[in-house]
Formats: sequence, structure tokens, C-alpha cells
Amino acid sequence: MNQDTKTKEKLLTEFPASTAEEWREAAEKLLKGKPFDKVMTQQTPEGIRLEPIFRKEVLDTLSAVETLPGFDGYLRGTDAAGYKNEPWEIAQELPYGTASEFNAAARADLMRGQNSLNIILDIATLKGLDPDTAKAGEVGSCGLSLACLKDIETAFDQILPEAISV
Repeated sequence: MNQDTKTKEKLLTEFPASTAEEWREAAEKLLKGKPFDKVMTQQTPEGIRLEPIFRKEVLDTLSAVETLPGFDGYLRGTDAAGYKNEPWEIAQELPYGTASEFNAAARADLMRGQNSLNIILDIATLKGLDPDTAKAGEVGSCGLSLACLKDIETAFDQILPEAISV
């Protein structure tokens, strides 16, 4: 028996098992009157309820556990090989207003392992407006402002869009 297994077995003897109800009572006590469901759980936009702890009893009720990628229902994707054909993309939003700020951040992130760019455009660009005629707050405040070809060239200077997902 290796040391790691011995450590796990020792932990199991030092801490008694608790039921879901006992755990919830202890958590509610620590919450000091705050509503458990509001603080400890949340709903995703897809309608999935995120619990603080998923116990085996809950896992047994989930239909997606027994499904495989590429099979009817497509809960785990449409490709049977899953992520193995197309590896995971690493991206984060780059909320910079100017093309030069975006370029500097994108190049730095790509050098550190990011392999995809998630470009958030400002309101003026989304509406197809010239920045000079757009309303205050519509240019560069919540995303990248692209008004002309020069802006795009600046944003992608020394970046090969064909080599990454954009």
C-alpha cells in the first residue's frame, strides 16, 4: 500500500461521514440566517442548477451521465470523438477600446498559451457607425472600436488570424 492510499484511509477514520442533511445544517449555521439556496446554489443560463456539492444521489438523477459525445440528444456534443478531433480553445475576452491596446493584449496572451481570440466590439462598430458621429459612450467603452481598414491592420499587426480561431 503506497503512502497516498494510507493518508486517504487515515483521513476517512479521523473525520466521520456526514449525511447531506447534516452538511446542510452545518452550512446554514455558518450562513447566519442568509438563505441557503440563494447563497449556495445558482442557475446557469442553460437552466442547469449548480449545487455546492454534488453527491452520488444527485448524480444518479442526471440523464447526461450515461450519454456519449456524438449520440442522440447531443448533450455532450455532435462529434463522437469529442474534443480529441478539435482540441479545446483557450480564449478570454479582450475588452480593449483601441486597436493598439487590443493588439498588445492579444499578442501577450497568445505568447502565454491562448490559442483563440474572443473579440468584443464596441456599440459604434456593431451599429456600423463612424466614431466621429456616434453618441458618447458608444465608441471603445465596451469593446474594440474598428472604423476602417487601418484599425483592423493595427489590431492584427504581427498576429496571423488564419493560424488561430477568431
